[in-house]
This record gives sequence, C-alpha cells and structure tokens, in this order.
Amino acid sequence: MHSPLSRPPSFGRTALLYALFFLLLTAAGLALCEGALRAYQWLQRDSRTIISSDLLHHRLRANLDAIDPRADKPHRLVTNSQSFVEEKDITAAKEPGVYRIFYVGDSNVQGLVDFPDKMVRIVQAELNRSLPSGIKRIEVINTGTSSYSPYPYFVLIKHIILGLSPDLIVVNVDMTDCANDALYSRFAVYDSNGELDRLVDALETSRFDYIMMPTGLVRIEKPSKAYRWLVEHSAIAYYVDKIVTRNRVRAAINNLDSEVDHDADWLAWEWTPAIEASVKRLTDMLGQTARLVRSKGVKIAFTGVPHLPQYDGRWSPRPFEALAEFARKNDVPYFDGYAAIRDRAPPDGLASLYFKTDDTHFNVAGNRVWADAQIAFLRDPRWNLIPR
Repeated sequence: MHSPLSRPPSFGRTALLYALFFLLLTAAGLALCEGALRAYQWLQRDSRTIISSDLLHHRLRANLDAIDPRADKPHRLVTNSQSFVEEKDITAAKEPGVYRIFYVGDSNVQGLVDFPDKMVRIVQAELNRSLPSGIKRIEVINTGTSSYSPYPYFVLIKHIILGLSPDLIVVNVDMTDCANDALYSRFAVYDSNGELDRLVDALETSRFDYIMMPTGLVRIEKPSKAYRWLVEHSAIAYYVDKIVTRNRVRAAINNLDSEVDHDADWLAWEWTPAIEASVKRLTDMLGQTARLVRSKGVKIAFTGVPHLPQYDGRWSPRPFEALAEFARKNDVPYFDGYAAIRDRAPPDGLASLYFKTDDTHFNVAGNRVWADAQIAFLRDPRWNLIPR
C-alpha cells in the first residue's frame, strides 16, 4: 500500500504530464524541421519572393540572388538594385564611346536559363566582338520581367529607361502580351494629359491572383494576409504552400474554358470584334511608346516572340501580321520573329528550341537561335540601329 506521502499521481495529472511532454516533443520536432528546411532553402536559394509591388504593377526584387524553379531546369536569377536582370547597376550617365541598348520584354527576354545562356547576354558578347569605329563598348541591358506587356513596357521606358542614357530600345512583344494587357489596363493610371503614368500596386489592392495564360487570364482568389505572412516567415509553411499553390493552379488551369478572358485571345484563328479591339489597344500602346522614345532622340525597334504552338497549328501566327501592320503605320524598324525562328529551324526541329514542359519559352538552344536572329536584325544596314 502507498502511504499518504507517496500517493501515485492521479490520472488527470498523468495525462497532463504526457500532454506537456508530447507538446514539448512536437515543438522540438517542428523547430528541428524548420531549421533544416531553412538551411535547405538557403543552400538552394529557393525563394518565391522574387516579385515586389511597384508603380509598374510588379517588378523583380532588387539585389536578388535566387533559384528560379520554372522551366525544365531550375536556374539562377540575379538582379541589380534597379531590378534589372544584370549583375551591376546601370549609371544614368555613360562613358564616352559606349553605345547603350536596352532590351524590353517579358520572361523570354528575362531568360529562363542561366546568366551566360540568356539571349541578351549572347547579343552583347557577339556585338562586342566586332566594334564599329569610335565605339569602345556596346552595352546590352536586360530589363525583361516575367508577365510584362506593352502597358508596363511604356511605364518602364517612361520613368526608368529614358533616364539611363539609352541609344536604342528593342521591344520584344510576346504572344502573351495581349492577354496581359487585358489585366494591366484595369490598373492603369493616367496623367493630366491622358498619358499612361503608372499601374496601380495591384499585388496589394486586388483580391485575386491572376495566372496569365497565353490565351487569357485565369483568376484565383488570393489567400488571406495572415496565411501569406505565415508562408513568408516559416520555411515549413513555405514548402507546404508550394504543394497547395501547385494544386490551386492546376485546378484553375483545368477550368480554363470557364475562366479565361477570350476577348484578349489574339492567338485564336478567328478574331471576334472584341479580340480586334484588344489587339488595337496593344498596338496603340506600342505606337505611344514609339512616339515617346523618338521624341527624346532615342532609336526604337520592335519584334515579336514566337511560341511553338504557332508552328504546329495549335495557335494562330496572326499576331505577327498585326505587329507588321503596326510597324508599317508607325514607320518603325520591325523584324518578323516568327519567320526568323522558322528559317533557323535546327535539324531536330523547332520543338528542340523550347522547354519540354513549356513550349512558350526558349531553352538554351532557343536562346542561342533567338540571339542570332536579333544580331542579324541589329546589324542590318537598312535599319541603321547600331553605328557602322
């Protein structure tokens, strides 16, 4: 028998002790898991916080050094303090003898490949192999940003690029741009003269996230601020959210037919009056961009970025006809990217120039071919784009 001084713990007290022990063990396990995942995240430079809100609607985070997981192979993404895909900042003034070219576009210009394999880097290297008389160096600067289109192109050029002593600006219109502008036009803010001035800080003001598909927009409700805070501050929540987000995106894409904005689908074979109006909105913005740049004594040129489904018949190449017509009306240098890539098809076919899991973005080989086409255009004496 137990004496009164050595009574066994009551059932309630024992349960409490076990519960406390379990909570401590769970907390220790979570702390260990959190530490391990943070270490892994740091080693992999794994970060989804590569986008920040801005007067441009969004831009890449400044001074970024992260691993971008998109495409077939994750690649390193580096930005300078100006959010350009560059390793060094671009000064407002330039040295004598420097010819400065800015490349403007979306993720294909940004380049979903490692730094040396990006189209812009290849163009710079090749142009500097044979410099014109009196030119000490040609700088080719990558301002490509995922999901940009003519509306943010205009704001970027107006507020940032024109203040950095450009000699030439090359605008690469992507096949997603018409659908993207369907979104950005909703956030446009104009100045007293009716000219586009900025895009509302939509990452914070909108209740929705938008998945920008080549044929339109898919809208999904944005998680709560508390959920986003947790994902930002916890590695465990971050990796769990990766799985959750992947499933949300997959579900949204599966429902594309009911959610897509068909009025901006310029990849359709037949254009409705609404699509034609969307295309006009895009080309009008390109025209405003050309007039703004030329008014500052800077050269400008345009091209279009083809996607693989336009070659195999799934999507229409008609957007290139619209771009060519825009160039004729505005008397601006333009080269047909669709024909340029088609005419440079490798022996193993055009599909070898795109990612296996993403036929809208150039892989390493595609960046090389796309760079060759750009170099031929820039050196074409008909356009007088670079000194000879």
